[in-house]
Amino acid sequence: MFLLARIEREDGLLDRAALEQVYIREYLGDMHQMDRRIQEQSLLGNIHVEQGRIHMTAQGKRLLEGGRIIGGWFGADPRFLDAAAVR
Repeated sequence: MFLLARIEREDGLLDRAALEQVYIREYLGDMHQMDRRIQEQSLLGNIHVEQGRIHMTAQGKRLLEGGRIIGGWFGADPRFLDAAAVR
């Protein structure tokens, strides 16, 4: 939705590279989305942060494994569920 709203606002003025910069600068930077995701996953019990390092909990591992199974049923892109698939 964030990208669609920016495309609407700048209709026809952005190319792919400019849209990527908007995403990095505004969504990830100004809006602190990485901090939000870390906080939400910590609150959910899927990760914990210790001395600034992020660790996966047993619950998080189970959730990810379930996601891999369900993703396999629907042909999901494995890069979203398996770090080994990212190249």
